Amino acid sequence: EGGERVVVVDTDMQKSATTWSQAREGGTPAVVTVAAAALGDVIKAARHDAMTLRIVDTAPHAAPDAAKVVGLADLVIIPCRPTVFDSKSKPLVRPVRLEKV
Repeated sequence: EGGERVVVVDTDMQKSATTWSQAREGGTPAVVTVAAAALGDVIKAARHDAMTLRIVDTAPHAAPDAAKVVGLADLVIIPCRPTVFDSKSKPLVRPVRLEKV
């Protein structure tokens, strides 16, 4: 976790982050499941608990609460499969190195 105090907030109805957390060993990062409508309160509580990194898992589509979640975020990452147009813009794409933790 690189010195960060991390909490994952699962607002997705599929609860994939929660399922991931239950399937793995270890207690960190903490994962909490909440409705997107309660996200503001959860972020305040996480700040109070000195969580330095808050990762929010959302629905995989434009859910009604998407704008609220984006409005509360400092950074939004949208994973997607590359298209042929993406491969043509290769100089603009920076590779991300993944490390097994």
